[in-house]
Amino acid sequence: MKHLICPVLFFLSLILTSDSPLLADTEELEGYYRLAQECYQKGALEEGLQACQRALEREPNSPRPYVYMGLLYKKMGRLDEAITNFRKALELENNLPEAHSNLGNVYLEKGLVEEAVREHQNAVAISPDTAELNNNLGYALEKKGELEEAVAEYIRSIRLNSELAEPHCNLGRLFLKRRIFHRAISELQKAVEINPSLVEAHYLLIEAYVTQNALEKATRQCETLLELNPKDARAHARLGMVLAKKGMAKEAIQEELKALEIEPRLAEANALLGDLYSSSGNAEEALKHYQAAVGADPDCARAHTGLAHLYNNAGMLEEAMASFKEAVRLDPTSPEARKGLGLVYELLGMTKEADEEFKIYESLLRKS
Repeated sequence: MKHLICPVLFFLSLILTSDSPLLADTEELEGYYRLAQECYQKGALEEGLQACQRALEREPNSPRPYVYMGLLYKKMGRLDEAITNFRKALELENNLPEAHSNLGNVYLEKGLVEEAVREHQNAVAISPDTAELNNNLGYALEKKGELEEAVAEYIRSIRLNSELAEPHCNLGRLFLKRRIFHRAISELQKAVEINPSLVEAHYLLIEAYVTQNALEKATRQCETLLELNPKDARAHARLGMVLAKKGMAKEAIQEELKALEIEPRLAEANALLGDLYSSSGNAEEALKHYQAAVGADPDCARAHTGLAHLYNNAGMLEEAMASFKEAVRLDPTSPEARKGLGLVYELLGMTKEADEEFKIYESLLRKS
């Protein structure tokens, strides 16, 4: 789940009478900003930048055109230029929480987590009662690995505005990672009730339902996503996962293939196909899809686990150990990866390491 982007734009608050000589100029200036905002929404980003440049010519010492340009450059993926513009806005007026928060969002996209946390903290310090800003800070802290602090910010965001869907979704994702399923489901249900079009919350809710074997609920969530967008590759992939859990392997494969028709490099669909082919004994097809999943997303823990099982079955214990280790690194709470790594350690005569993995595996089972 991506953090809640906070594209709050700045508007001049001028009181002008109808006979004011500034009225025409101000209306023209505001027209440029309205145009820039409309262009942002519809994706006409170059046209939006041109409108900002016209506004900048009329008020070169205002932070507002730089904030607009920062948002437009960010949406274009031109992150360095976005940073330059947000910084320029803050040089002109440092007391702008939205500019700090949007700058923090760009830093996160560049992987500059420390800088992102700092900017989001600046935003919250300026405006401590804005739920969106607390949510953004929570996400930055989560990326930094400070999970307790992240949870606290998400909860604070919800207390400030319980009708904001994103912090509920973010909390649900964290609870799901921690295998606290009842709380994950509760938060994710709230998220989709508030915002039915928040697709990431639907994806996570499907995953949570599957872990609890609530397969009919998971199926309905998949159907909801496909009603929102029949070409949603991830929704087809999730439906395939649910069908596989129901024992409908043929139908599951069909859904995964539909997903790959829409998005050929979708790691999730390739990994699930790998599982399905592996279960049917088709190791060659399984290997192909697991490798495709890892090629598309090296952080796909499911694919590394699948590869490890294939290597183990083929007697390639060193390769199996390496893949299980990578799966555990990516998902330390996976009982399957922990158990698999323990078994490989045992086969390699590494009894101490095996015992440690089996202890973690049993602990995870007790928590689930």
